Amino acid sequence: MKEIRIRNPRAEAKALLVMDTKQAAIQFQQYTTEEQLVIIETVSDAKSREELYYLVPDCTELVQRSPTENVMQMALVHLGTGQSAGILSAASSEQLSDIVDLIAYQDDKLDDTRFEAWLMEMLHAGEEVFENMLHSIDPHLLGEFFWNRLELATSKSNVIPYPAFLVEEALVSPEDLSCDTEDTQLLIEMLYAADGDLFQSLMEYIFLEDATAIDGYARESKARTTREAAKTRIEERDRERGVTEEDLGKSVDFNNTQLDQNQSAKRSAKNGLTEDDLEKLVDLDNVQLDE
Repeated sequence: MKEIRIRNPRAEAKALLVMDTKQAAIQFQQYTTEEQLVIIETVSDAKSREELYYLVPDCTELVQRSPTENVMQMALVHLGTGQSAGILSAASSEQLSDIVDLIAYQDDKLDDTRFEAWLMEMLHAGEEVFENMLHSIDPHLLGEFFWNRLELATSKSNVIPYPAFLVEEALVSPEDLSCDTEDTQLLIEMLYAADGDLFQSLMEYIFLEDATAIDGYARESKARTTREAAKTRIEERDRERGVTEEDLGKSVDFNNTQLDQNQSAKRSAKNGLTEDDLEKLVDLDNVQLDE
């Protein structure tokens, strides 16, 4: 690391946070990237830390060189509001993948509410962020999340030998699905538009369960395998960085995440995304459908 010229980074951070934004930006940009990171690291409050990142015109390098815990804590502060787009659009695919693993599971079980809010946050953050998240996420995690939320309810069912035929022949589209909520419908439509191959894999994962398996066994087995894989990734990452789950708990307080259950991602989706927003995210008219 290059020599750090700042004698008291903590005091510098406090000074920057009370300055006029324009003046603070000018002063902060006089420091090297290494010095900026040192200043940021002295701030424990996620919102205040976020203010420092935004003092540079493009915070991508700062964000991607920061610990994943910092990025995750800033995202969690805004979870369910759609206001973390700036930070999330700067995060690397590896950081997004790590955050998904850490956010999705609680006590070795999928936290549906928190994960749904995270998926909606990706939608709010923009098309590129949503696609980066999809490409970095474990597809089986999506399978577990959507498993009980989707049913094949196609109008084509009366002209095919069995519903699963649609899945086997890659003929399923969001119009052929019955979703449990409007949010699920929105997520499926956007996933389909963003990555048709992933959508097809998801359909196969959910609807082509081994028919000879004991009812529910194959499903639970797949879910357990997915959770164990995520736990292994987290443990390997912690080992490489020399941190423990206790250290992570000190950096990110999951239990105090500001996610209002009465104004969950469902309401956020309805009020936060308009038809114009959807058109900006994905050009649905130009989706390349395989005839």
